[in-house]
Amino acid sequence: MPIHLIDAGFVSVNDLWEPWCIAIADGKVASIAFAARLADKGAEVGVYTFPSFRGRGYAAAVTAGWASVPELRYRTLFYGTSETNTSSQRVAERLGLPMLGRYVTITGPALEYQRMADTGKP
Repeated sequence: MPIHLIDAGFVSVNDLWEPWCIAIADGKVASIAFAARLADKGAEVGVYTFPSFRGRGYAAAVTAGWASVPELRYRTLFYGTSETNTSSQRVAERLGLPMLGRYVTITGPALEYQRMADTGKP
């Protein structure tokens, strides 16, 4: 693996969770979209753009490419971001992705609980 991939946490090809889509620029991997979560009925994309390639539209390009992979055709696809990740929010806006809801994580001693804040349901 190229050193910039290893530095980003992609130590082997096994770290690129299928299906994935990669943008190449200047002979280097610029951005990667991969299946962060994958089930029979749905999938969530994970996206990583290398620092020197950020702000150039690669994240939106690989996300759109990932969403068009034939293996995902019959799954509901999700793109998640945090309230503080404005770059990721811009990718969602650029792709015209609707916001479906918000989530809250509550942590404490031996407790981790997530619920959909907008629906009020656990």
